[in-house]
Parts: sequence; C-alpha cells; structure tokens
Amino acid sequence: MALLHDISMTTIQHFDFPVVQQYPWQQLVEKRQVEWDNVLDATLDQIVSSGYQGWEPCLSSTKDLHRIVNISTKHGLEIKSVCIGGVFHDERVGETKKIFADILPTLASNKIGIIMCNPAPLSWTEKLDKTDEQIRFQTVAFQQVGELCAKHGIKLAYHTHDVEFRLGARELHHMMIHTSHDCVFFCLDTHWAYRGTGNSMLALEDIISLYGKRVVELHLRQSRDGIWSETFEDGDIDYCMVVKELLRQNARPLLVLEQAHEEKTHFSLDVCEANARSLAYVTKVFKPLLGDLS
Repeated sequence: MALLHDISMTTIQHFDFPVVQQYPWQQLVEKRQVEWDNVLDATLDQIVSSGYQGWEPCLSSTKDLHRIVNISTKHGLEIKSVCIGGVFHDERVGETKKIFADILPTLASNKIGIIMCNPAPLSWTEKLDKTDEQIRFQTVAFQQVGELCAKHGIKLAYHTHDVEFRLGARELHHMMIHTSHDCVFFCLDTHWAYRGTGNSMLALEDIISLYGKRVVELHLRQSRDGIWSETFEDGDIDYCMVVKELLRQNARPLLVLEQAHEEKTHFSLDVCEANARSLAYVTKVFKPLLGDLS
C-alpha cells in the first residue's frame, strides 16, 4: 500500500535548462538504416549545434553508461537523467532488478539523479492489456526498485505511453496509488497522456492535479490535428496550462524535449534548425519552471 504522506515540504530540485531525449534522434538515424552506435559522436555534435546543454540517453548496462558518460563529456553535454526499461509484470523482473543493481552505483558516482522507466507492456505492437494480477505484481516490483534507487540518492520516475490509459487508466492509477511518494516519482509524458485519454486536455489537467507533486520530469511533444509536428510549438496541447498547473503544485521538473515523428509528420527543416526552434519555444513557454526562483 502506498505511503500517502504529505510531501508538500519535499525539497524542490531546480533545473536551469531543458535537455533532449535520445529517441527522436535515434528515429532519424534508423530512418537512414544506420546503426545508432556508429553515428553517436556525429549525432551529439548535432545536438550541441542545436543549442542543447544536456541530453537523456537510453541505457541497458553499466558498460553502456561508461561509454555514454565519456562521449557526453567530450561534447560538453550534461546527463541529468537516463532511460532504463525492463519487464516488471512477471518473473523476468529478476533480470530487470539485476540491471538496476549493477548500474546504480555508477549513476550515483556520476551524479545522475533520475532514472526514467517505462515498465514494458505485454506487446509494443498489439493492443494487449495486463491482468489485474500482473499489474499488482508490477507495482510491488516497481516499488522495490524505487526503494533500491532511493538508497543511492536516485529518483525512479514512472513513465507511461498510451496503453496505461486504457480500461479506465487502471494501470496508471494503481501504480501511482500503491507506490510510495518518496521512492517512486512520475515522469509525465504529456502527449502520451493526451493521446491515451482521447486527445483530452481535460484529462491531462486532471492527471497533473492528481500527481503533479510527484512529477520530477516532463517528456515534451506537440502535435497538430493529432499528428506529431516537426517542431515543439503551438499546437494541440496547451502548454501554458501545463506550466500553470505545475506551478500551482510547486513542481519544478526536468524538461526533456522528445519531439518524435510518426508516419504523417511533415518535414521541411534541417534537423538542427528544427531542434533549435523547439528549444527556443520550450525555454520561452516553460521559463517560470526553469532555475531557482526562491
């Protein structure tokens, strides 16, 4: 059962600048049918050229982390958070826990304070829903990993796609209600929440109202007429509302641009120009959440 204590006095961490997620850049690399590792150095050059000071890489091992830290340092890019996935809903969670246990000391020694984690769905391609028993199992396991992360001074941030909002959003709500506020935090992926609730700003506002105090990271994406846009800009989601609601709850999350593309996304800009525009927009709109405002 969750430890539903008051967290209003929790120390607020401040982040001075937005960072960018690995996934949109990896999409562009895979579109060219090139191996990600073969162009990582050149890609980080482009990220720097776009104006970013940091990025969020995806990891699967301590070996990955050592390599990523070294090449990021070479490019002057900070790593404030990483993405680590895994299965939590069945006995395969043992391997997930091993990955976390192995990598946590190195994350801590490199002062990387957030792990964004999306528990694996039953399928990434088919619309399959976990049973109640699988969700209960997953929630207990996620809490255990959160407790392990906390021992290393690292925040485990629960992330979702749209699947967690099906069937009354039972997976999202059970995970959030039955984990403790001091061990399991929330990475709110705004557009997956919006899309998963039928393109509803009302639902997105309610999610922030319910869980805003636990949001330590935002994944930011925009769409126009339901299609992911080339740049993060004005569009379907009212990000001024998002800022207002987070301010109301005294949340100052890490801002992570993840302006991915899908089949109908229209491209007209150079990748660095598109990312520079996205960075300028998010810095302007989210200015009240950036930096120490005390």
